[in-house]
Amino acid sequence: MATIADGRIVYVGADPNQPQRWDYDQRGYGNIVIIDHQRSDGSRYHSIYGHLSPNGRHDYGNVVAGETIGFVGHDKHNGAGGPHLHLQIHDGAYVDSSYNRIGGWLGENYAGWKTKLRPSSVVASWNFDRGVSGWDYGRHGWTTRNAVNVDSASTTNWTINPNFRDPGIQSENLRLDRRHFNAVRVRLQSDMPDASAQLYFTTRNDPTWTESKSLTLNIPTGRFNEVTFDMRALPSWVKGGEITGLRFDPGRFGRSDNADLVKIDWIRAFGLVSLRSMNYPDHVIRHRNSQAFIDRNDGSQLFRLDSSFVARPGLADPGAVSYESLNYPGYYLRHFNYRLILSRDNGTKLLRGDATFIPRSGLGDASGVSYESFNYRGHYLRHRNFQVWLDPLQSHSLYRQDATFFIF
Repeated sequence: MATIADGRIVYVGADPNQPQRWDYDQRGYGNIVIIDHQRSDGSRYHSIYGHLSPNGRHDYGNVVAGETIGFVGHDKHNGAGGPHLHLQIHDGAYVDSSYNRIGGWLGENYAGWKTKLRPSSVVASWNFDRGVSGWDYGRHGWTTRNAVNVDSASTTNWTINPNFRDPGIQSENLRLDRRHFNAVRVRLQSDMPDASAQLYFTTRNDPTWTESKSLTLNIPTGRFNEVTFDMRALPSWVKGGEITGLRFDPGRFGRSDNADLVKIDWIRAFGLVSLRSMNYPDHVIRHRNSQAFIDRNDGSQLFRLDSSFVARPGLADPGAVSYESLNYPGYYLRHFNYRLILSRDNGTKLLRGDATFIPRSGLGDASGVSYESFNYRGHYLRHRNFQVWLDPLQSHSLYRQDATFFIF
């Protein structure tokens, strides 16, 4: 199988929406290769090659038109029953396309799933590898503003010298669905004296850079840090329509001697969720001292962090869901002795089963969601005395209300 045009391979592997399936795939596209292309006018598009053999290409990098990128696989997709290629061509760079660009809702294989869970099996991710040769040198269409690119011996980040007011980097035109992307995380090291990092965005309805469409966070200097911009509190993001651009300013002012350096490793956009109780509507699930409770929002930054989670494909079954902590990456909600706690993913089968839940239509309200345990079928998450437990299904109305949550 050969590529249709010059470009750069940006994804190789299993369909990210169906990661458990490879060559013999019933619903997803099995092994896929995704290539970003650039037209003569500078605009971008990407091509997706599906149902490939696992014996094909597994590296990333530049390709030329007609270059072999893989071999046709053999699967039973839609009853095809023989070797074939699934080819898609989409306008815009791969990371710019709308959420879930290849297919299927997370959890669609479980009957009764009707809520709008924001899965993060696919994120918009820009990894600024300056060691990549050719085709914009790992910048993915991003450009500097009020700053100078600095060639560095490092091959894993993009280094800039912020020698003007409001320095930073700016994306090309994007197409991010703000309903499913509501957080942006940046990994960087900054030597700027002003530690106020600011994220701006533009929308289809308002393409201008304004303070009302921005969020500011303080970041430590002198070492690599990850900062997360939670955009859910900004009405201009929530109600602004499609996100068409991002701009990241690591600080407002550089030093007069132009000695500042900012190293940006990557930027990622993804979806955050919080889970609100049905019968205590001012309470949400949050972790506290590694245990899960439903608590009333006190308006603090700590509460917002403790009650925000990244919805991941289930650790034990990618068709289900696991919830990763925002402020403790790598830690997941899991049941232990029937209590819901926060625990690090140690890779064991037991933990992954304990941290995987099957979303069902809400037991107390069908517009909400209830979570059945993956490895204790017939047991659901419910709050009891403001603690979150895994209890066997009961018929009375209090249990059904306690076991129903709303995602926001």
